[in-house]
Amino acid sequence: MPKSDDDSLQPSELGLSGTLHPKHLEAIGHIATNWATLEFSVDQLIWVLAQLNLKIGGCITSNIPNLARKIDSLISICKLYKAEATTIKKLNAFKNRCHSLSEKRNRVIHNVSFTAVTDDKEVLFHTITVTARGEPVFDIRPLTLDELKKIYMDILRARNQLDEIHGLLNKQFSSLP
Repeated sequence: MPKSDDDSLQPSELGLSGTLHPKHLEAIGHIATNWATLEFSVDQLIWVLAQLNLKIGGCITSNIPNLARKIDSLISICKLYKAEATTIKKLNAFKNRCHSLSEKRNRVIHNVSFTAVTDDKEVLFHTITVTARGEPVFDIRPLTLDELKKIYMDILRARNQLDEIHGLLNKQFSSLP
């Protein structure tokens, strides 16, 4: 069997606890629900611009695999409608913000999470990142409530940025609600 950088670590030694502190669970819930709201807001904007009813629009956008591809679709529709260059620039900035934010959100939502108790009886929330995109990664690190709250606040800022873009599009295309 090939050797890794740290062969001494065995899965049984991780000591995973399925119990997370309610404050961590609450923060994770805020991140998940606000991300879903952000994605749904992008979906709705696509439906309106493409002049689709909710069910038909939902059939289309629910099959677009992630927020980045949805924003690509939104940008393309705006370009077809000849949206102002400044609006396209803002959409691209929004896409870039969401790309880096989606990685953070994905790590919180999809990584294995566990609590560990220190020698001082402090309970710490940890995540395990395992990826093989380019370089293999196996990383266990603490994630503080402040870090979780920052991700949540960044999602809220992205939602506000999308609201601003929606307002710009509404001024350019009077048919938007």
